[in-house]
Amino acid sequence: MASIAVLVIVLGCAAAQYLKGSLATACVTVIATVSAAFAALGFYDFLAGVLSRYMGAVAGWGDAIAFVVLFILVFAVLQTAMAQFLREPIDLGHWPEQIGRPVCGAILGWVVAGVILTAASLAPLPLGYPYQRFEDQRPDPDRPSRVLLNADGLVNGWFGLVSRSSLKAMQGHQSFTTVRASFLDQLYLNRLGIGDKVSLRTETEAIEVPRKAAVWEAPDGITDGQGRSLPAKPGQVLMLARIGFRSSVLREASSTFTLSQLRLVCRPKDLANRPLAGKGKAVYPAGYMQQAQQLAVKDLDEQIRLEAEDFHGEAAVRWIDFGFYVPSGWVPVLAQFKLNNQVEIPAPVAADQAPQVIPLERRRATQPVEAATSDANQPVDPNTPKASTRPRRQRGRGLSDISKSVVGDPGNEGN
Repeated sequence: MASIAVLVIVLGCAAAQYLKGSLATACVTVIATVSAAFAALGFYDFLAGVLSRYMGAVAGWGDAIAFVVLFILVFAVLQTAMAQFLREPIDLGHWPEQIGRPVCGAILGWVVAGVILTAASLAPLPLGYPYQRFEDQRPDPDRPSRVLLNADGLVNGWFGLVSRSSLKAMQGHQSFTTVRASFLDQLYLNRLGIGDKVSLRTETEAIEVPRKAAVWEAPDGITDGQGRSLPAKPGQVLMLARIGFRSSVLREASSTFTLSQLRLVCRPKDLANRPLAGKGKAVYPAGYMQQAQQLAVKDLDEQIRLEAEDFHGEAAVRWIDFGFYVPSGWVPVLAQFKLNNQVEIPAPVAADQAPQVIPLERRRATQPVEAATSDANQPVDPNTPKASTRPRRQRGRGLSDISKSVVGDPGNEGN
């Protein structure tokens, strides 16, 4: 359905420019549309943060509303301003007009389709809309499906390119392809728990990391939840990352989250001193540590629920150790949670400086929660109990598959 919509928009814009437009106006409209899309991608997050404080029950729509409002406002201003310079018709000749108008119209439709798909991806829609980017069962971040012509990837890819070059000073030297690495994948994976009313963003800052010893390479001998040796993945290194969840999440629906809503952004080791520049790669948890030498391997739709018992006594942070497969030669520089939480990560520590693992075990309804063991070198309460996870929801949420097309990626944003 999404691919058909892209085709209709592209052909419709091409026909409209051919029948009623001119080559000059078509070029101007394309420039205004692309510029408006860049402005919306660059500043929607700030506006969404403002809207989320005043929109109450519809706060989940804040990102999509902010994106659409910014796009429309910037497009209207630019189109009006440019129209003042084109009061007199400009005719570039028969053949340039006959060929150039539909070509520019098709490009315009391509961009417009990408903007619409991006806006829909920001909205709290069911997981299969606007198209099925990942499978419901065992979603693989390395194998996304793409819509016809990769229209949304085109827009995000163009913006990522200019963000890390000509617009980097405007963005405070923050590159979109690092701060929002694999942006479209983030949007879809962030919605894996939407059928269970898992929130897409938090009302307050929800995570933090230790000042040091936040990331370290996993020691040899780690097994999975069944005691089997973890398979080696060529070109990847298993690293453990300690993420702290603040007690403020208990006041929100964000106390429940899926593993797909947590990610590390990695950069090449020799470029890690500039964590917000260049191009990053997002990696997602393989699971969490449930014993000192045991990683509970979980799918990305695994849900974890934090409760008041997880913040024992005066502890304001619940620390959890997650396992990530990081590309060889790369190191984590950012930890991100849901749509609006991000913290910088200090350099990984050597094996001899690695802290003691803080295990996380699933809480059973008939069993009390045992006390977690914490590292004396880390800012954790020794009596902090282990956090719990909600029982896994049944596979197959009843959503019908959406037709999708896997095509070339002319505007790949790094997904």
